[in-house]
Amino acid sequence: MNMNAKGFTLIEVLIGLFIAVIASISVAQVIAGTNKVIDSGRKTFIATNLAHEGLELTRELRDTTWFTDSVRSNWVSKSGLCPDDKATYTYTIDPNKAMDNGVYAGDANKELYINSSNGLWAPDKGSGPDSGYARVMTIDCTQSKADPAFVTVTSTVNWNGAYGPKNVSLTELLYNWLP
Repeated sequence: MNMNAKGFTLIEVLIGLFIAVIASISVAQVIAGTNKVIDSGRKTFIATNLAHEGLELTRELRDTTWFTDSVRSNWVSKSGLCPDDKATYTYTIDPNKAMDNGVYAGDANKELYINSSNGLWAPDKGSGPDSGYARVMTIDCTQSKADPAFVTVTSTVNWNGAYGPKNVSLTELLYNWLP
């Protein structure tokens, strides 16, 4: 056997393989971590838009009342936002019924489902698969008879993230700005 032959020994090959495996594992961990961050950002984006949608649906109730009732001071009571003298209400707004029926009372943590037929979000299970999100609308009516009159609307969307429960909460003041 020629001792001057050039080539790799078994130990050199194993060391090279070990280094390649360690580098591959590190790259895989970075990719997995990046995917979690991207998924978390996507879910937060969706939840924020669902919270905005809840505020828009509440604003629509106020506006619809303005256009159907000539008495402008009825904007709170007739819209269903503050039906009696309680201070705070928790609602689930049904986007499929908002124009017809306004608001209806719901669970404190109502799930949102995706309607199979039209692809829209809906609060009832018969519509399709669970979206993984729940929206709660809280309306504080303590200032509804103040001058200026307003209600505080908070739209909170909850979901389970990669590291536990998450939520997005948006608050808006709705005023009776029509004369």
